[in-house]
Amino acid sequence: MDHAIAEANRLVDEALAAGPAPECVTSSFQSECVILVHLLLARRPRIPVLFLDTGYHFAETLAYRDQMAAHWKLKLVNLTPQLTTRNRNRNSAYYTTRRRTAAAACAK
Repeated sequence: MDHAIAEANRLVDEALAAGPAPECVTSSFQSECVILVHLLLARRPRIPVLFLDTGYHFAETLAYRDQMAAHWKLKLVNLTPQLTTRNRNRNSAYYTTRRRTAAAACAK
């Protein structure tokens, strides 16, 4: 395990040294993202962490995001879409196609 952690730290250090400093990091607050955020915070403690709040997350995901943001004192930026979840569903091709298919099936 110590070798894996050392390797992860080395890779992050190399990535940061190879190019311009990242201005932010995105996170879905799933396991892989949380590890990356943790590694970056050790090097860039005030890096903004962007979270795309799609409106489809489980309540537990949002609670975990808030818990980690408070615990790590993250500079968290919640990004939300302009359309509500309901309006996005109504306007999506998937929703429109599915509604037509269901209507056609019911008409038979």
